[in-house]
Amino acid sequence: MLVGLTGQPSTVDRGTLFSYLQHRIMGHYGSGGRRVAQLVRLAVGGWLDLSRSITDVLPLDDAAAVRRMETKEGDPVRVILRS
Repeated sequence: MLVGLTGQPSTVDRGTLFSYLQHRIMGHYGSGGRRVAQLVRLAVGGWLDLSRSITDVLPLDDAAAVRRMETKEGDPVRVILRS
C-alpha cells in the first residue's frame, strides 16, 4: 500500500506480480473521519507503518503542537498527541 503525496511520477515495478497479488494503488487527497478510522485500522493491523512519518509525540495538553502543525515549524509531517 502506498500512502502520501509526491511531486514525482510513480512507477510499478514487476507489474505482473503486482497484478497477481491483487495490489492496488488508490489516490485520496484530504481526509474525512471515515478515512482516518480506516488508516488507524490499517496501522493497528500491521498493514501500514506510519512510524517514519511521525515527527513527534507530545502530551495532549501541548497547544504548541497544534500551532506547530499550522505554521509548519520544523517541517512536521505527523504529530501525535497522547493523553
